[in-house]
Amino acid sequence: MPGAAIIDRLSTEEGIDPDRVGVWGGWESLPSLTREAFRVRSKSADLETARRRAEELTMAGRARLIKCPLLAVMGKLDRLIPWQDAQRLVEEAGGNARLLLLEQGNTAVQTWRRTTGS
Repeated sequence: MPGAAIIDRLSTEEGIDPDRVGVWGGWESLPSLTREAFRVRSKSADLETARRRAEELTMAGRARLIKCPLLAVMGKLDRLIPWQDAQRLVEEAGGNARLLLLEQGNTAVQTWRRTTGS
C-alpha cells in the first residue's frame, strides 16, 4: 500500500509521531471491508449509494480549524483527485501547513501529523 510506505518514511523523521499520522485515499483504493463498513455506518442500501455519500464528504470550511502542523502529500499524476485539492487544503489551513507534491506520484495521499513536542 503506497500510504504505508509514506508512513514508514515519515516515521524516520525527527519529531514525527507515527501514531498521529493519517492517510486518506479515493473510494476505489479502500479495501472492500472498509467500503462495506462505510456502507453500514452511513446507512446506505448498497455500495454505490455509499460511494456517492462518500463523495459528498468535504473539508470545505474545516481546514482553517486544523491547529496541528499539516503535511499534505499528493501525487501530481493522480487520476482520481486533482493535486490542486491538496494545494487548496494547505492554503486554507494556513499556519504550519505545507504541501509535498510528488511530480511522478499517481496515488492521492494526504497525511497530517503532530510533532511530539507540541
